[in-house]
Amino acid sequence: GLFAGAVIDASGSAGGGEVLVGGDFQGANADIANATATYVDRSAAITADAVTAGNGGKVIVWADGTTGFNGEISARGGSVAGDGGFVETSGKNFVEVRGGVNASAPRGKAGNWLIDPSDITIVNAGPANGAFDGGSPENLFTPGANDAVADVTTIQNSLNSGTDVKITTTGAGGQDGHITVADSIALTSAGGATLTLDADDDIFVNAAISATVQALNVSLIARNGNAADGTDNVAINDAVSLNGGTLDITADGAVTQSGTGIITADTLSITNTGGDTTLDLANTVANLGASDFTGRTAAVTVTGALHVESVAGAASFTVTAGDNVDVGS
Repeated sequence: GLFAGAVIDASGSAGGGEVLVGGDFQGANADIANATATYVDRSAAITADAVTAGNGGKVIVWADGTTGFNGEISARGGSVAGDGGFVETSGKNFVEVRGGVNASAPRGKAGNWLIDPSDITIVNAGPANGAFDGGSPENLFTPGANDAVADVTTIQNSLNSGTDVKITTTGAGGQDGHITVADSIALTSAGGATLTLDADDDIFVNAAISATVQALNVSLIARNGNAADGTDNVAINDAVSLNGGTLDITADGAVTQSGTGIITADTLSITNTGGDTTLDLANTVANLGASDFTGRTAAVTVTGALHVESVAGAASFTVTAGDNVDVGS
């Protein structure tokens, strides 16, 4: 592991280097030995920046057993040109993430941070049973054990730096692979980024997702990868307000809306193959994207008002309205 004060610097003028701590991506490289346990102290730092012109590097913190990531990882794109790098902080059985990742790019596309657990709850507390990989252009959280917890502050810091965040579940460890947003996520800087929640089962948005300065793009994906449930649903139970961003929803089951879950976005796209889409509130979207209900009798039910400026792509559905439906073109 990397203990107190440890520093690894793989930065370069024309691009960041590669740093592998405990293994390679998801522990799948047979040429790299995997650690049983990996620890990164809060005062340890890994840097794989492109200093001038080039892409940020690749940083992996992995263990076949337990990973504890408490330090700082930077894989930024160059100051003149270049994209952010890729960071993973994962453990096959258990991950705890209390550190930070910056994979931003001032003159290019932000990097990625990967996290990949069983069930995940996103809360305003320290993470547990999972970890952010600190990658760029995407910061990915991967659960390493049952009941993983991802820290809202870590997610927000990455988004505000311009780093995309992806949280993925695999339904491992005897759990279905739910993702639950239990505390609010807010983009409050001019960075602009994408938040992806990719669940093996249901997604519950039980707290607000918002942006106030720059557009935030959000992708909610509930795939049918777990035969125990049969269908994988997306439930929006609190506001999703994206300040001109895009909300893209893909579900094998139903897409539902309740409580204060009003959608405000530039573009709303919905693809569901196993259930209906029911919008129960007064949503405001500038464009209805290429929503796909191919081969289904799925309906978009609007019991509130739906304001749409234009309909694009191959969207095909039936609208049943309980209030006004305004379509500009």
